[in-house]
Amino acid sequence: MRVFRIDVKLADMDEGVEDQTGLYLRLNDDDDDSDTEIDNQDNKVIGEDDLVRLEISCEPGDLPGNFTLSWGNNIKLWERTEKETEITQSQYTSEQLPETCYVEGYNVSSTIKDTEIKLSYQAPDDTQAEDKAKITVWNIKFNDPVITQYIPRPETGNPYYIVEAQMNPPDAFDGKLYWTWQDPSPSNTGQNPQGGFFQQYIENGYIWNLNISDPNHPFSIPHPQTGVVKCKFYLPNGAGDDGKVVVSTQPNGKGEKAISGIITVVEVKIETQDCDEIQVQRVNTSSFIWEAIPFKITYDILPSSGWTPDEVILKIFDSSDNVVFAKNLSNFPGNNQIYNWDGKDNSGQLVIYGNYKAKIKVKKNNSTMETEEYQFTVYQINQGNTVYYDLDKGPIYNQHAGLIYSYTGGNTLSELQDDGNYKICEVQGPDSVVGTDRTLYQFKTYSIFRGIWTSSYLPNDIFQNRQTRAQIIRNATQLIGKPYVRKVEVHDVLIPNGTLDGTIDDILRLRCDGVPEVSYENSADRLFGDDQRWNIMLNQENLDYHNHYCTPLNQMLQSIPSVLYLPYSQ
Repeated sequence: MRVFRIDVKLADMDEGVEDQTGLYLRLNDDDDDSDTEIDNQDNKVIGEDDLVRLEISCEPGDLPGNFTLSWGNNIKLWERTEKETEITQSQYTSEQLPETCYVEGYNVSSTIKDTEIKLSYQAPDDTQAEDKAKITVWNIKFNDPVITQYIPRPETGNPYYIVEAQMNPPDAFDGKLYWTWQDPSPSNTGQNPQGGFFQQYIENGYIWNLNISDPNHPFSIPHPQTGVVKCKFYLPNGAGDDGKVVVSTQPNGKGEKAISGIITVVEVKIETQDCDEIQVQRVNTSSFIWEAIPFKITYDILPSSGWTPDEVILKIFDSSDNVVFAKNLSNFPGNNQIYNWDGKDNSGQLVIYGNYKAKIKVKKNNSTMETEEYQFTVYQINQGNTVYYDLDKGPIYNQHAGLIYSYTGGNTLSELQDDGNYKICEVQGPDSVVGTDRTLYQFKTYSIFRGIWTSSYLPNDIFQNRQTRAQIIRNATQLIGKPYVRKVEVHDVLIPNGTLDGTIDDILRLRCDGVPEVSYENSADRLFGDDQRWNIMLNQENLDYHNHYCTPLNQMLQSIPSVLYLPYSQ
C-alpha cells in the first residue's frame, strides 16, 4: 500500500482552521483600479488586493490518475491577482501540481461556512482522499449614510441621524456589530451628547437591537433575515461638528469593519441683532419716486467652510403668510452675510406698509433647513401731510403752516419716532424764502403744538395715493426759493406775475399757507375752499376768493388729525 497526501492550502491557514472555522473572505465589491466598475464585476483589475492565495498539491509528486478541484458559486478562482484569466479547469494530474491560484469573494454567503474548496483524489486501487477548506464570503457595509449627510442643528438638544449598516451573512463574526464614533474634524466640540453617541431606534413599532450594557462598547445583533442594524447616532450640538460611524466585528473599531460617510451638523440662522429693525418707505425728493430704504438682512450659513449648499432661498411673507418676495441668494457658506432687500415684491412693486417676516431656507442633497422667521414692519412716511402751529405773538391769533417734506432717518423705530428726522417745507415769514431748513422738532419748539394735521380731502387709503403724495412733494420742491409776501400783501395767499396763469412758475411770492395749498391744488387735490372755488391754481377768480377768505387757521380748521407714518399705533 502506497502512502500519499493531498493538500488544499488556503491563505496559509492551519489544517484544523481550514475545515472547522474556515476563512472569512470579504466580498470583492470595492474598486481598486478606480474605473467606476465594482471589482467582482471587472475582469481585469490593476492593483487588486482583495484576493487570497490558494495552493493545491500532492505528495509524492508522481501519483497516477487525476485530481478533481471543486468550489462553490460564491467564489471565483483566478490565475493572478490582476484577474486577467479565470480558472475553470477542474481536473489535474500530479505533473501539474503544485498549482497556485487566487480566490475572490464573488457572492455573499447565505450562512457561515456555506462555501468550500475541495481537492479530491482516487487512486488506482480505489483508495480515496480529499482535503477541503471552508469559506464564508461576508460583507459589512453602510446603507446610510454612504455620502456626506447634513443635519440641521436643532433649537435644543443634540442633532442625530439614523444610521443603517448591514452584515451578511447575519451570523458571521458571532453575529455582533460594534458601534464606534470616529471624529474627522478638529473643530468638533468633543462633548459627548447627553446619553451617549448611540441610542436605540424604534421604527414603526419595531425595536432595533442595541446593547449598551457596556456604554463604551455598544453593539447590535443584525436582523436574522436581512443582516441590517440601525440606531440613532447623536452628534455634539455645534454647527460644523461632524463624525463618521464605524461598525466593526470587535470593540473599538477593531476587526473587520465598515465606515460611514461623514455626518455633519449645519445651520442657517438670521442674525436678528444685526438686521435692520424696520423698513421705511418714502418719496425720493430728487426723483419723486417712492422708494424703500434698503432693508439689511444678516444671516449665517455654517459651518463657514468645507461645504457648499445646493440652494439658498430668501422668502418674505406678508401678514397672511403669502410669499411676496423670493430670491436665490449666494450659495457660499459663511458668517455675517448680508442681503439688502429693496422693499419690492417679485413684480417689482413696493409692498404695502404692514407686518412682514423673512425666512431663509438652505438645501443640501436630501436635507433642508430653515431659519426661524424674522418679523419686521414696513412703514410708509406720510410725506405731504400739512402741519400747523399756533402763533403766540403779535396782535392777531393765527397759525403757521407747512408740510412734511422728507424723512432723513434710517430703518430703526427710534429714528422713525424722532421728529428730528423729518424736514418741513415752509416759508417762515418776512425776509424768508420757501425752504426745508427746519426739522419737525424745530418746527414744534416755536409754539404750543396742536398736532400734526392733514387735509380732510386726502383720502384715507394712503397706499392708493402714493402717486398723489409724490406729486405734492414735487410741487413743494418747485416752490423752494420763492420769497414771502411783502408786508402790504400779507392778506394774500400768493402773488402771481400779473394775472395767474395756473403754473408754479407764475408765482412771485406766497404766504406760509400758500406752500401746502399750492402743493396740493397744483395736483388737483383739494385742501381748502368751497365746492366751486377750492382750486387756487385753476384761475384768478379762485385765487381772489382764497386771498379774501383763506388764512392758515381757516385751512387748519378744515383738516383732520393725522400721523407721520403708517401703520401707526399709540
